[in-house]
Amino acid sequence: MPASITIFRLLEIALGACETFERYRGDLGKLRFLRERNSLVKAVSRFGYECHRRGWDFSAEEIVNPILEVIRSIRGRESEIKTWLPIYLERAIDRHVRIKSEEYSAAAKAKKSPAYLVPKIVGTTQQVVIREPTQMECLAAAYGDKKTTIRKNLRKAKAATAKPVAIQEDLL
Repeated sequence: MPASITIFRLLEIALGACETFERYRGDLGKLRFLRERNSLVKAVSRFGYECHRRGWDFSAEEIVNPILEVIRSIRGRESEIKTWLPIYLERAIDRHVRIKSEEYSAAAKAKKSPAYLVPKIVGTTQQVVIREPTQMECLAAAYGDKKTTIRKNLRKAKAATAKPVAIQEDLL
């Protein structure tokens, strides 16, 4: 793995691992993958959301292996999956974070030292600290953005199907 992984590269790696599932092979599988891509991004971003919610700050390099570990464990029992894969992946990530929470909590506490936090601060202006968002905050934001985008699209689809078709009597 490269020394510095961005969040976008992390998502590309995770989506590449998801693309190797049996259900995404062949022409119909590729179309299914493209249709489910946003939901898979949301599912992978769930890891960052859960870590951010619990106050843990990790870099993308530190979380790429746990995410790939979850995806590999799902691939091993893919035939047993009865639900939609993005939902199953999101639940599997939640379960993984709950199981390893003590380990992640200890690692996050070790990183709270001032020596680790000093490079994160970009500059100060009149008692206002300006800092760049952490990678966990970026993943949490991606999770929230995808969640609202999916909900908006569902609302639009429901509204479009719920509208009755008006018949113009002038044409009859």
